[in-house]
Amino acid sequence: ENERLREQLDEVKQSCLLLNHKVEGSETILSKQKEVILDLRQQLQAQELRHTEELRALNDAHSQVLKNFVQKHSIQVQGLEKKLRSLQNIVATSIVQKEPEKESDVQAAQPAAAATQ
Repeated sequence: ENERLREQLDEVKQSCLLLNHKVEGSETILSKQKEVILDLRQQLQAQELRHTEELRALNDAHSQVLKNFVQKHSIQVQGLEKKLRSLQNIVATSIVQKEPEKESDVQAAQPAAAATQ
């Protein structure tokens, strides 16, 4: 009976050693996986930071492009407005200059018309 119990005890010890070895192997694997996960997390955080910086730079560049576009077209519009005012002044001046001619033409035509009647 004692011999049988010793054999069972030896089998249990072997099973425990085998399980202990498996647990240690699993812990090693889990530890390596944890290291990989931590490394990937650091890489992801670094990538997120780079992307944030790149997006900020793109946003700043886009804002500058829009600012330059608006500024350029504002200058063009101002130039066109200036030309328009100049043309309006020329037209107004030419109309004012032609009106006295028309009045003098009308006054000159009136005595001639009266004489023909």
